[in-house]
Amino acid sequence: MQRLARACQVAAIIGSWLPWGVICGDSKSVELVCGAFGLTAEPAASLIPVSRGAMGRVWVPGSGRGALRRQITCHRDLHPDNVLVEASGELAVLDWDDAGPACPDRELAGLLMFWHGHDDGTADDAAVQRTLAAYRAGGGPGRLRDEQSFGMYIACRLNFLEAQASVALDPGAAPEHRAYASSEVSDTLARLPTPSLISHLTSLAAAALG
Repeated sequence: MQRLARACQVAAIIGSWLPWGVICGDSKSVELVCGAFGLTAEPAASLIPVSRGAMGRVWVPGSGRGALRRQITCHRDLHPDNVLVEASGELAVLDWDDAGPACPDRELAGLLMFWHGHDDGTADDAAVQRTLAAYRAGGGPGRLRDEQSFGMYIACRLNFLEAQASVALDPGAAPEHRAYASSEVSDTLARLPTPSLISHLTSLAAAALG
């Protein structure tokens, strides 16, 4: 229940961090979300691929308080399982299925959270600083300026949580699939970011990247 309350807390305050970079859902849902936060939305042509299901068309915020930041082509799924270290020491990035347009600050925010955020709501500061130094040296364009940079990460985590919970609660699903989904739900709830962690990472990034 503590973890579920944490998820509800994150979901309740995510509105102040719009835009997410993308909003997923049918036209009615998107209209309600955008109306609540003073946004307009236009449908994009593609779908967001989500594990075990599609959440609907991709919608991007248009005019209003949540005008989109600059987008570039990003990997959009840079968690540790998608990066291998070759014998030479070079990094090989795998699984480009989700690659597409995104704001670079949101890709960077997701990377920091996936790689260096801990279940207890803290981060490995030294590792974060090394990552940011390498990112700056490599010419990375993203700059974390506020909590909105983490919106895409949070939205994707909540979408993933909904998809896994649907499988875990589906009596028609195979037992092994339900068991796996249940473990994914527990892991995702444990790793939802806290506002304090988001603020801390934003401060570290601002100090390292300017």
